[in-house]
Amino acid sequence: MWAKTTKHIVWPILSIIVFLIILESGLRLTGVDPHPRGYDFTVNRAWDFPEVFLKDKELFWRLRPGQTITSEFFEGKTYRINRQGFRGIDFSAGDGEFRIAVLGNSCAFGWGVTEEGSFANRLRSLMVRERIPRTAVYNFSVPGYSTFQGVRNFQRFVRPYKPNVLLVTFAWNDQWLAANNRPDKEIIMPPRTLINLQNLLSTFRFYRVFKQGIFSILPSPQRTWKDNVLSRVSLEDFKRNLGEIIAAADEDNTRVVLLTSPIPSMESYYGLSKQSPLHVLHQDYNDAIRLTAATFSIGLVDLAAIFDRRSDLFDDVKRDPFHYNARGHALAAEEIFRFLQSQGYLPAPLKSSGDGGK
Repeated sequence: MWAKTTKHIVWPILSIIVFLIILESGLRLTGVDPHPRGYDFTVNRAWDFPEVFLKDKELFWRLRPGQTITSEFFEGKTYRINRQGFRGIDFSAGDGEFRIAVLGNSCAFGWGVTEEGSFANRLRSLMVRERIPRTAVYNFSVPGYSTFQGVRNFQRFVRPYKPNVLLVTFAWNDQWLAANNRPDKEIIMPPRTLINLQNLLSTFRFYRVFKQGIFSILPSPQRTWKDNVLSRVSLEDFKRNLGEIIAAADEDNTRVVLLTSPIPSMESYYGLSKQSPLHVLHQDYNDAIRLTAATFSIGLVDLAAIFDRRSDLFDDVKRDPFHYNARGHALAAEEIFRFLQSQGYLPAPLKSSGDGGK
C-alpha cells in the first residue's frame, strides 16, 4: 500500500516541487522577473510589483513591510520600508511623545528624494533644531493612494497611534482617470483568503511568469485610455473623504492640517498662452481642499500657492509634474513648521542653558 501511494502520489508531488525549485532558481539567476500589467490600475501599477506591494482587501495595496527595496516601480531608486509597512524608521509611539502623522500619496511619501530629504524627515529635523521636546513625525503616506484609501489607511493604521497633529495631503491620484471607468469606491477586491494566497505565490518568480503567460493569451480590453472619463475619486467624494478623516480625527482630539498639492507653474509646464487641462482640474481639487479647511475651521498650509511660479522645485516638469524635488520638500517642511509653531500646535521649546533655567 505504501509503495503504491509513494509511486502514484508522493513521487509526483516531489517531482513537481523539485521542478519548481529548479525553475525558480533559474529565473532568479537569469534575472527574469516579468511585471504583468494589471487591468484595473493602468497608471498606479502597484499590483504589478509584488516585490514592493501586498494586495489588500480594504486598501487595494500596501507596501510590503520590513524591507529595503530597489525596484523598477521606484525607477531604480531605493527606499526603506519599516516593519509597520511605511517609509522610514520603525514607529515606536513612546509614552509622553508628541506625535505628528503624515497621511498622503507619493508626494508626501517622498518620491524621488532620499529618506532624509522628505518633508516628514526635514520637519523632524526642524523640531530637533528648535528644541521641541519629544516630538516624532511618522509618515503613513503610500504611493498611489487616493483619499478613498486615505480614509481606510487612517482608520486602520494611523488612528491607533493617536497622533496629536495630522497632516493630510492628497489630490493627484483622486483626480486621475479611473481605469475602465471604475472609480475607487466601485473596486471590488477578491475574498481575503484568495488575496493571502496571491500574496504568498507572488513571492515566487515562476508564479509571475505563469501569470504573465495567462495575461498574454487573454483578450485585451477593447477600451482605450481615451474612453475613460471618470476620476478615481470625484470632486464631491474627495471633499466627503477629507471630511470623514477630519471628523474621525476630531473624535481623538487630533488636530488636522490640510496641505494643498503643488503643481509646476503653467509657464514652466505648458508655455505661455496655452491651456492646460491638467492645471485646471488640479486647481479644482486644491480649491476643494481650501474649502474643506474653511468649512471645518481647521489648519491649512497652502503649498500650491507657496510653490506657484517657483521654477526650481520640480526637476523635470514635462516628464513628472507631480513630485517636487528635495528643494520643494525643504520648503514644504519650513512652511509646515512655521504654521504649526505660529498657531500653537507644538509644545513649547526647551529652554537653553543660556536662559539660566528660567
